[in-house]
Amino acid sequence: MTENQLNCFAAVCETMSFSRAANRLYISQPAVSKSISKLEEELGSELFAQVGSRLSLTPAGEIFYEYVQLLRREREELMEKLEKLRTGEGRTLRLGCPETWDPAFFTEKLERCFAEAAPGCRLIIEAHRLSELLLRLQNGTLDLVISHEFYTPSIPGLAVK
Repeated sequence: MTENQLNCFAAVCETMSFSRAANRLYISQPAVSKSISKLEEELGSELFAQVGSRLSLTPAGEIFYEYVQLLRREREELMEKLEKLRTGEGRTLRLGCPETWDPAFFTEKLERCFAEAAPGCRLIIEAHRLSELLLRLQNGTLDLVISHEFYTPSIPGLAVK
């Protein structure tokens, strides 16, 4: 079962017409019919019934349409989550810096650069003594520490770059 087949099936369900589905998908009506036939063959069930000049879903078609709608919603949700992950939306970066830095100069510039680089991500900046910064980094209450001091910590697993 391919995404193309699922799209054809959904379009036929939504229009209740093979030709209108073809127009919606910008493909030929025989291509839609062939796609639905292959899908029915793979599923081992007829999905549509022709009642006079009217097309309707079979019981199997109704069940399958519910499944296709669920798949589409879950795919959309997945794509949104991946986009949020890519852009950092909804995430927070906790940054520590020395209390000796001028917050008016430093924070404003950093927040502006950060907002451009990761618009959906929230930045929290905390200022402490270097020893406190390293402790917070180690216990996970900070994600990153930046400092102007040349210091190599003797804490296992902590690296300076």
